[in-house]
Amino acid sequence: MARTIIVFIGLIFAGYSLGLFYSWFSFAIAQPLIYLLVFHSFISLTFLLTSAELRELLSFRRLTLSAFYPALLLIGAVGGAALLTGTLHQEHRYMPDITKQFLLTVVCVPVVEEILYRGALIRLLQSICTQTWMILYGSALVFALAHTAPSMSPFALPAPPLGVFLLGGSCAYLRWRSKSLWPAIFLHLAGNLTVYLFQYLDPRWLDWLSFLYLRS
Repeated sequence: MARTIIVFIGLIFAGYSLGLFYSWFSFAIAQPLIYLLVFHSFISLTFLLTSAELRELLSFRRLTLSAFYPALLLIGAVGGAALLTGTLHQEHRYMPDITKQFLLTVVCVPVVEEILYRGALIRLLQSICTQTWMILYGSALVFALAHTAPSMSPFALPAPPLGVFLLGGSCAYLRWRSKSLWPAIFLHLAGNLTVYLFQYLDPRWLDWLSFLYLRS
């Protein structure tokens, strides 16, 4: 019990520390997404080169058709709901720009973050925890806290975004069940894509579901 509490406190500290680092980096550096992606890519590549287990999680032999199912289900649900409400409301649609920002957030970020959070972090948690629920929950918690905009007051720690936590937990569960990172990568990609789907089909959903999304 004491070990679990210590691990839990350590996860919270690590998550908020990452959140502070990301916030500082975004404030201090122009075009922070590109530089953070390069930095995370370097770390991910280092982990992959030094861990045969991580490389096995990304083996194309583990890439099966079922790896696409959770992502397709999410895209279908989001696209169907937004298309229906947008059509009924006669919402004006516009095609979002397929810009560098889109490619980075929808294609590159899911791969890099899944290697780090569902690959390297879960391996670390497996070395210090025996409870599966703690490993999966810990991965989702650190992932969500790292995406939390910190408060200026240390006594008012903000809650992590619910959507990021749910995405992290779902990706961790898929990685655990499939013994592969591919289902988690595709689900993460689909989760990031939902913002653009809502923007195109019915932007009102971004307000209705604002509690799930990150705020800039």
